[in-house]
Amino acid sequence: MLYTIPAGAVLQLTRSSIYIVIDGTRLDGILSSAHERRSLDSLDDQLRARAAALMTAPAFKRLTFDHVVRCAEAMQSWPAAAGEEIVVEGDTGDFFYVLESGQAEVVRRGDAPRQPATSLARLRAGASFGEEALLQGGLRNATVRMLSDGRVLRLDKTDFERLLKSELVSELDAAAVHLMIHRGVADIIDCRSEEEWELWRLPGSRLIPLREVRERARGLDASRDYVVYCRTGRRSNAAAFLMRQMGLRSHSLAGGIAGWPFEVEGLPLGD
Repeated sequence: MLYTIPAGAVLQLTRSSIYIVIDGTRLDGILSSAHERRSLDSLDDQLRARAAALMTAPAFKRLTFDHVVRCAEAMQSWPAAAGEEIVVEGDTGDFFYVLESGQAEVVRRGDAPRQPATSLARLRAGASFGEEALLQGGLRNATVRMLSDGRVLRLDKTDFERLLKSELVSELDAAAVHLMIHRGVADIIDCRSEEEWELWRLPGSRLIPLREVRERARGLDASRDYVVYCRTGRRSNAAAFLMRQMGLRSHSLAGGIAGWPFEVEGLPLGD
């Protein structure tokens, strides 16, 4: 009753009463979860399993139930054995993955020929990976290797573009970002390398290179807005995608600093 009355209205009790108060956001979550459980029960067994796995994945938390089901319909479920490499550093990106069950490790080759690979992260069920190569149009920058037997869900590049990119990557033009900087309503993050950042950068920007976003973005304030930029917008699309999975309100600067018509710090030397 209290939850349904308009904002600013007054409800006056006419006699002694007992009433229950519950936080509106929590109530929405309870009602939504009940609806999702009933909706899951209406799906066939295989689709239900895929949709249920996606609903636990951070990348899909912001999507509606119907959109999650559309993604589940387009995805394939594959068994993966311990030691199997799901994506390999240097390969062309062709799929986006969600770890349905089991555990995996993200590793990157050393810079020197004999330098051992570096372990970057451990992934558990619900973790997603493979989006960076798809969003940047480049090669895989790390290898994901299974640590145990499990299953992975995969979504091909075309369906990733159609179903997920537009939903999970928010792009803002230079004018909108310039206004946000002027008003101080967003933090600006440069996801390029340190060398690029030292040459030229947006005023007041903070450096978090793309390869460090997974680790360092976890300490950011979830109540703030963040605008991420790179040179052209490709790396920042990947960074903003990763940050959204962490529950952050992140946006990518369309066109990057190369298309920025306003003031910069440093000198724009070279590419």
